[in-house]
Amino acid sequence: SDSNAKTRYLIDDLKSHSAFEILWLPPSSPYYALSGAYALAAASGITKRLIFSAWHLVPRSIATLLSYESERIVFHRDEENPKNTPEERKTRRGLLQFSVSDGRLTGLPLFTLLYPSRVLAELCDPRIFAREAGTNKKKSAELLTWAEARIRQKLAPLITYAEEDRAADRSWYWAAPFLLERQDFAYAVDAWWSMSNVADIWSGEVLQEEEKDADSGWRAHVEHAREFALGKSKPEGPAPRDLPMVLALMALAGPGTCALRGLLSLFPAEANKGIEQRKAASRIAWGFRSLFNRPESMALVRSGKRETPYWRMCLQHGVLGCLSAVIDEYMHVLRDSCGLTTDGPEKACPEIAVSALSALNIRTASLSVDDIYRDLQTQKTAIRKHPMRALFAMRFGSDKAEDQEQVQRDVAVRTAFNSPFWPFVLASTSIGQEGLDFHWYCHAIVHWNLPSNPVELEQREGRVHRFKGHAIRKNIAMLHLMQALESGDPDLWKAMFSVANEHISDNGRGLIPYWLYQVENGAWIERHVPMYPLSKDIVRYADLLRSLGAYRMVFGQPRQDELLEYLLDKLDPEKLEECIENARIDLSPPKINL
Repeated sequence: SDSNAKTRYLIDDLKSHSAFEILWLPPSSPYYALSGAYALAAASGITKRLIFSAWHLVPRSIATLLSYESERIVFHRDEENPKNTPEERKTRRGLLQFSVSDGRLTGLPLFTLLYPSRVLAELCDPRIFAREAGTNKKKSAELLTWAEARIRQKLAPLITYAEEDRAADRSWYWAAPFLLERQDFAYAVDAWWSMSNVADIWSGEVLQEEEKDADSGWRAHVEHAREFALGKSKPEGPAPRDLPMVLALMALAGPGTCALRGLLSLFPAEANKGIEQRKAASRIAWGFRSLFNRPESMALVRSGKRETPYWRMCLQHGVLGCLSAVIDEYMHVLRDSCGLTTDGPEKACPEIAVSALSALNIRTASLSVDDIYRDLQTQKTAIRKHPMRALFAMRFGSDKAEDQEQVQRDVAVRTAFNSPFWPFVLASTSIGQEGLDFHWYCHAIVHWNLPSNPVELEQREGRVHRFKGHAIRKNIAMLHLMQALESGDPDLWKAMFSVANEHISDNGRGLIPYWLYQVENGAWIERHVPMYPLSKDIVRYADLLRSLGAYRMVFGQPRQDELLEYLLDKLDPEKLEECIENARIDLSPPKINL
């Protein structure tokens, strides 16, 4: 990668946005101040990169080199001398496992990640904290203190705490949410846990191939948890003194709880209902288990630390990156992108869960690199193949349009790119230029090589200039988050767009605020054109922009190609610019000052 200037540019660009140090994009509307790499990424205005090239080899090369660079960086964060060979990778087994050791269930604390607790979702809703904090965003430590105090008060009538840590019964970490649920949502809890196939619903009925050996372990864990959830058992010893803090982490960053809170925001339910929301949330949480079990994720989350249990580090990482706001935004996006805005939870929740799972469970692409060398013994040229993986960056599209497996793979890759999770970079040829949406978490186009005409330039950039795009949501949240919080609407994003719509005059004509929304110092559609110094591309780019202006002037005219050719041939640049200015119809929204 160092030998290619364009690749170096791309890697340096991603590093400047801390893209190699995060598992998901920061939310457009964080409820509190982000921390660590997520704070740096948000401050840099990070968005995903959509790369177009006319050369078929480029998408494969970009996916390979950027994914390798990502692995190199994250594994060095976790190990001093990492070896990323296929054999070594097999030893990096996921740490979130439901194992049975000597008849003892060892994965019960993982329910803090997987269990969709409605009582914690509502008791410690970070949107309440954000509304109380006002425009001055608090730090995550202050939010944890707030949540811990609320949980401690809720737990007070139920438990006693151990005098010493060694005397504490640590089963309280995962059992306490079950006991709290019975206080406020007993009917819904009984309906959920009384289903005989709850383990299958949770894991998606069919476990991953590598998890089949642990199938019995998962079911045994579910059956054991069922006894506690239905009130037939409870921990025997006193609770750990840090129990309220652990439950605060679960409430704010447990994937199951966050997913349930996000779905209930879209589809509110009474206390004795919400079974579809709970089913979908549990499946989405299972997808997060797959995300956190990846070798890259484990290296990034742990970063060389081993003293804290990994399940707890996952919760802490979720707080740093405001996972609750990430999921709230993603649930809203999925409802729109799947065309479910008028559907109820019975239809919408399962479809949202399927799309989220597809993104979270995206398979790593297996690629190979040919190392051409000269064999000193035979004096002949030989080729060594090095297996590589692509996950951080992926390619899209193939010439094999009739290949059904490739078509399904492209759908899965596009679904994952249109999520806040990896891949952060998608590279494509002209296959991805027409009729496809890539805008949900991307507003940056990279033209690896210049297109031949302005029509192709418009087609490429039109992929991310779409309805409720990433840049639009960033700008909406910048101005209207507090107003939406104060409105009390459970669907925060619906409220933000409603508030924005109220500030638009009649000349918005339906484009504002859903397609266009500009604010000072806000986000915009980024165009990146890496060019070599003194190359012909510099002149070609200037000509292309000039042609683009003329093309926009003649757009919609009959025989526009002939008119465009005539104008470019007969008019000098200054006269052409004057004609463009006189013929321009300004559809841009008015500037909104902060």
